[in-house]
Amino acid sequence: MLHLRRIAPATLLALFSLVGGGGTGAAAQTGFPEMTIKIYNNSDDFNIYPLISFPGQGSLKDGEPGDKWMQGFFGVTQNRINIDKYASSLTMNDVPAVTRMYVNCCKAGENGIPPGGSVTITLPLYSPLVDTIDPKKANQLIEWWQGGNVNIYASPKSVNQPPAALKAHWDEGDNVQRKADIKSRPPGCAGTAKCYIFLATTGNPIANEPQQLVEFTLGAAPTNPDRGKQGQPFYLFDPNNVDYDVSYVNTAYLPVVMEPVGNPLMGWVGSPSRIGAFSAAIDDFLDGKLKNGQPITLGEGWPLLKGSDGKAVPRKIPSALEIFAQSVVSDADNPSKDGTWVDPPHFIPAPKNSPPFSRLIQQWKHCRNGATVPICGAINDVTDLIVANYKNYAANYNNNAVTKWSCDQKQKPHPQRTPTDLQLLQHLYGWQPFNEHCAADANLLQFTPSYDDPSKVRNYQRVKNAFDQLQAWVDVENAKYGVFHP
Repeated sequence: MLHLRRIAPATLLALFSLVGGGGTGAAAQTGFPEMTIKIYNNSDDFNIYPLISFPGQGSLKDGEPGDKWMQGFFGVTQNRINIDKYASSLTMNDVPAVTRMYVNCCKAGENGIPPGGSVTITLPLYSPLVDTIDPKKANQLIEWWQGGNVNIYASPKSVNQPPAALKAHWDEGDNVQRKADIKSRPPGCAGTAKCYIFLATTGNPIANEPQQLVEFTLGAAPTNPDRGKQGQPFYLFDPNNVDYDVSYVNTAYLPVVMEPVGNPLMGWVGSPSRIGAFSAAIDDFLDGKLKNGQPITLGEGWPLLKGSDGKAVPRKIPSALEIFAQSVVSDADNPSKDGTWVDPPHFIPAPKNSPPFSRLIQQWKHCRNGATVPICGAINDVTDLIVANYKNYAANYNNNAVTKWSCDQKQKPHPQRTPTDLQLLQHLYGWQPFNEHCAADANLLQFTPSYDDPSKVRNYQRVKNAFDQLQAWVDVENAKYGVFHP
């Protein structure tokens, strides 16, 4: 069966809430935009430990964009957009760094957010790291609004200490992590909450740690339609926008709910269950049972992430998207390996030996070989788009002057040959164009030739609708899987 992205049982839980408060109101009152994040722990018997990471945005390299939020806020005009970049990507000891915020952790006696507790964090748009910001230099500021990752760890209240994986990050030495030297306007933690801010060179917590990722971006910076006019900014800074998601599209480990507080037009997303109930549902899925006790083999043998100890990470279910992303060799210089299974695998069991994952691939192959079950029409439609996108990539990789894809001409187009089944499935599950060694916006799926004309029956939006329908499996609670309604 082709079961796109939905890999966890439909049982749910709530312990995180993102608040898009502040916005224009804060700007009007203080002269500076701020947003507020509120984190609640509705668990009965678990402490939770949010670790918030801010990656920074923009680059000082020629031809690469700056931090659009900052450029919009400061009103950088078109003639200065490639000069005054306000790039917020940071380095430490000449190594790329992220900004980390530990919440109520991890000094002695600090145990995150207890059951029934909450923390309120105020995020300014940015905090300066120098007395006077130079928009043409590096390491000038921390920008708090774009691309925030919240990695939520949990530990039973009875344990009374942070999880070992989180404590290991806290204990990293000065050559890996050091306190951020903020000059003014730091983020605020309300009440008795403690927030500790560090720069770290080890990046965001790795996927195979026992934590649940959620993400947010605050504000927006659309291109100004009047940017060519004298004195007009290139980007328009919009503080009234929030984007947020619980990253179950990657992994499911903890129940989380996110919502913009006070916005009647936007609701919550996530899983409003309790940690214990959520974990029990995961166990039932992996043990071949549903929560009503009826046997089913859908999840039995599903690949789990391999931890640093070489063992499977308990109760953390990676999606098919994540499994394909980490399991397919990408090596244009070695055609015998390119597009094959990664060995040794990053999962236990290896995806090629996993019964449900093998069934998933076999169903796709049956459809490609002419099977006529109802689901095959949608599977073939979305695969045909991926194949056409690859052909466009292979044909036009070297035509930068025409395509403006900004491909690296020193690199070989990749893959060099007809993509393997695994490569097609990797791009299908990721809904990802073929654009290796090119700009991120190169060869986008919606611009694939013969699919980019909305007046045609065979167009991108129709195929995207089929892709979305492949995720809409019905009556999951009662184990009626695999029923596709086009």
